[in-house]
Amino acid sequence: MDTTDTVRALVLDVRDKLKDEVDDVEVWAERFDRTSYSIEGDQIIPALEYDAWRVAVRALKGGSLATCATTLAD
Repeated sequence: MDTTDTVRALVLDVRDKLKDEVDDVEVWAERFDRTSYSIEGDQIIPALEYDAWRVAVRALKGGSLATCATTLAD
């Protein structure tokens, strides 16, 4: 199973677990690599996030909005 299939399975699984409990649900999943830099004193400190994931959910029920998000970096 490639990454696209894995992400699709994750999104569909989360959606399917919630869809009978709420009026509407959206699930986002994102995979990314990122290089960032911070400055500490006179030094520039690089940081690399490789194969990091973000998953977010938005759900509506009875006029109320609920959101949640998580980030996991391996």
